[in-house]
Amino acid sequence: MAPQGARSSHPSASARWKGLVEGDGLACHPVFALELLHNSINAEDHQRLRNDLEAAFDWVWPDDDTARLALRLQQRMATTRAGGQRVKTADILISALAVQHQLGVLHYDADYDVIRRYGGERFESGWLARRGTLEGPSDGPAAR
Repeated sequence: MAPQGARSSHPSASARWKGLVEGDGLACHPVFALELLHNSINAEDHQRLRNDLEAAFDWVWPDDDTARLALRLQQRMATTRAGGQRVKTADILISALAVQHQLGVLHYDADYDVIRRYGGERFESGWLARRGTLEGPSDGPAAR
């Protein structure tokens, strides 16, 4: 599935991202689309980005089973790790989609490591780039 956030344009990640897009190795989901489209600067930019997403990717969509699985993931994390239920809701939903559709998640977010370790379900998980290498001046630990 597509990576989270806008870090795919970072110089350290752009070559990998471009290769995956050109190689038809990614699928899109509505959570990623919403996050990307949130960053559009105006209506025209929003429409252009949406058209690009629709043309470039196959899509996976959540359904009732996805929601139930996401709730089970969160419950398992809450009972097996203190604070485990506090990973981002979007990351739990994306993980549930990955499990349901037997897909991997390409990301730059440690929440997926927590979900894989404590959620009780298996899905492929890969970092877009080595952790800590894509932070810019406003992305570092002080900004969080």
